[in-house]
Amino acid sequence: MHEPAADNRAATDYSRRHFLKATLATGAGLGVSLGGGGLGAFAAEGAKPAELAFARSDGALQLSLGPRLVLRYQVSAPGMGGAAVESGCYLHPLCTPSGVVVTEVGPDDHRHHRGAFFGWVEMHGAADADFWGWGERAPIKGRKIVNRSLEAPQPALGYARFRAVNDWMAGDKKVLSEDLRVGTSMRDGATVLDIAVQYTVEEEVTLARSGFGGFAVRGRKDGQASAIGASGAVTLDPPKHTEPDTNWPAAQWYGLSFKYPDGKKATVVVVGRAANPATTWHVAPSIGLINPCITAQGPLTLVPGKPLSLRYRVMAFDGSPAPEVVNPSADAWYRGVPG
Repeated sequence: MHEPAADNRAATDYSRRHFLKATLATGAGLGVSLGGGGLGAFAAEGAKPAELAFARSDGALQLSLGPRLVLRYQVSAPGMGGAAVESGCYLHPLCTPSGVVVTEVGPDDHRHHRGAFFGWVEMHGAADADFWGWGERAPIKGRKIVNRSLEAPQPALGYARFRAVNDWMAGDKKVLSEDLRVGTSMRDGATVLDIAVQYTVEEEVTLARSGFGGFAVRGRKDGQASAIGASGAVTLDPPKHTEPDTNWPAAQWYGLSFKYPDGKKATVVVVGRAANPATTWHVAPSIGLINPCITAQGPLTLVPGKPLSLRYRVMAFDGSPAPEVVNPSADAWYRGVPG
């Protein structure tokens, strides 16, 4: 099994020493309120803080903070209520510190969208394949992301981590191997997911040029969304999915702030990484989609012995944080600064 590339190892190191250093630096898990979003925010004064804990059931891995759901990793496609694809291996629901669900699976406008997920729309190699689920440029039938192993040690000191090893299958042919690692904490007033993934191939695979595809977070359809970035509100025209050059320009991060029918507000931010391949952004507020796209500027070819490593941070906030709340954490992650 390949380990993540060394360039960003410090920011995704899953050793106990790193957990201790990172959590002690932030106060996570120590009953300290971190801007209203730390574990201590869930405990009455003098009471033991709620603890993160994993549980497995119904083809999924679930992370909770005391009685409150934080996220679920759907290992296998559910029999009902899932996306219009054969794959599982996606994150949904993802919740804010107060428990507001910010992701959606299988909305009627794009039945293949599924929470926070990976998938490219046009791949050529051992077999042609579309693991995004669009189906316009490559086959989707029989294209399935299959989990091979799942490791989830019980969380410690306010930090939870799991590792999933998945094969991207086209019938009986393996197109890609995926080594996914996700670390979760409640910090900076948000539910924070640090995602590290590595793709390896046994024979050459080309990711065709496309303005969307790769990693994406799909927000709830019932939310009225407005876009934000490092400098505040973003008013760019929505990209056209068939025209890669209309994507939003490279940036450390973009986010969507949602207002829901019940009056609640939440914000989802996706942060890229300087070491990722060149990225433009397919952000569509009208459908709640944030997609940092590494194929918009041209095709990418994966070859045996040279893994493709990607890093993303996802932050789910209650309310509508100002950019100065997001920027320090986003900048540190983007530059690969530990902590």
